[in-house]
Amino acid sequence: DASLLGRLSSMVPGFVCNKFGFTGPSYSVQAACSSSLVALHSAVQMMRTGVLDAALVGGGEEPLSALHFLEFSVLGALAGLAGQNRPPEAMSRPFDRQRDGFVMGEGAGMVVIERESVALRRGARIYGYITGVGASNTETGMVESSRHSQIRAMRASFEGLSYGPESVDLVECHATSTRQGDSEEVQALKSFYPANKQTVLAGFKSQIGHTLGAAGINSLIRGV
Repeated sequence: DASLLGRLSSMVPGFVCNKFGFTGPSYSVQAACSSSLVALHSAVQMMRTGVLDAALVGGGEEPLSALHFLEFSVLGALAGLAGQNRPPEAMSRPFDRQRDGFVMGEGAGMVVIERESVALRRGARIYGYITGVGASNTETGMVESSRHSQIRAMRASFEGLSYGPESVDLVECHATSTRQGDSEEVQALKSFYPANKQTVLAGFKSQIGHTLGAAGINSLIRGV
């Protein structure tokens, strides 16, 4: 759509609010592959401060074009880094020694988060609880992963909780299957979660591809 309302990403949540009569804050988040989780983080903070009682949070990605593939290829992240002609499932293997970059995917996902009292009052099925959130930024580069920033985010997510990393059974990872990204993520996880406990690592991108702005919320849904 070439119109103003068609070009502004903030119109997407606006249209949703118009359709369903939502009256709270409405905006879009642009934070690359973490966009949908940054939106979730923002919604949780607004619920904690009393701005919202409930929120519809999600992420989506526009249909892939040739430019997407060219851009990620230049970054050295796209599947096929080894130059071998292999099927996608053989390349997109998070944390595997033979990982060979990520496979692109298209998708979207949305979740409803609300206060427990609101969910119970309307008889909603509760799939899980958000007990903590954390965020950080890699200040040393625009693209490269950093174990230090990931550790900061994980540490922040446990602040004020009655339990720690030793109680976590499953971590739904970023797990892009890129050489540098996976290595930094593994180092962050190893330094944060206790070595004497089995914690399962999962990576949804290995099944549906990297859905870019929707990747975080899709992994959350699969994890739940």
